[in-house]
This record gives sequence, C-alpha cells and structure tokens, in this order.
Amino acid sequence: MRILVIDYDNNKFNKIKEIIEKIEDNLSIDLAKSMSSGIKLLNDHNKKNNENNPYDLLICDSLLPMFDELNELDHLGEMIVAYTRKKCNEELIITMCSYDKSLNCDYDFNIDCDSSINIDDQFKYIINDINMKKSKRKILRKGL
Repeated sequence: MRILVIDYDNNKFNKIKEIIEKIEDNLSIDLAKSMSSGIKLLNDHNKKNNENNPYDLLICDSLLPMFDELNELDHLGEMIVAYTRKKCNEELIITMCSYDKSLNCDYDFNIDCDSSINIDDQFKYIINDINMKKSKRKILRKGL
C-alpha cells in the first residue's frame, strides 16, 4: 500500500506513520510538507490514466504552507482535495486529518486529530476499506 501524507507537522506525521505501520505490513509512506510538494507527488503518481505506482491513500491536513520554505499556514487542504478530485484517478481515497472541524470539501474520511481521540481504529477502518476495494478490483480484472 502506498500512502501520501501532506502535512507540515513532523510529530503528527510520525504518529500517523506509527499507527498505520501497526495495521499494514506492506507499506510505503511519503511525506509532503506543503501544497506545492504534495501536488507534485500527486501529479507524478496519481494523474488520471497514469499507472506509475499510484498512491492508495492521501492523508491531508487542512492547514498547510503553499511551499516547503514558507512557515505561513493557510486553508489549502480543501484546494488539494478539489484538485485531486478533478485531476487524479478516482480510486485514490482522501482522508482529512486535521484539528479543523469546519472542513467543507469532498473527502472520503475525516479524522479529528484532537489528542483526546483514539485515531487508531479510524485508520484501521480506512486501511481495511482500501484493501477490500483493491481485492475487488483484482478479481474484476482477472474476470476480464
């Protein structure tokens, strides 16, 4: 399974990675720290009609810098979701993982990163959902 995390916060990325590594064995996780570097990785791997080892899951924060070198945060997560829905293959599952509860975009899952909430079970559900969908796609391809 390939996962792209777009988040400027290394501590949150490490927490997400640790949780997912407990759930899934065969795993590759990439980190993009800004909107621009996240879009570049999405373009490299998940553009429609591109089979270049695509990501299965996008985990995105709502507050991000525009570029890696900037520290100023803005509500760019919603723009990434809109871009992904328009330009990337539809199999990519989008999960917003943020403290921001006012998101209004077309994501598949939303995980509240409030430290009082156990997010392990939420990620387990998402990973299992992706694996089930991938298995169904393999069965359909074999039947063709």
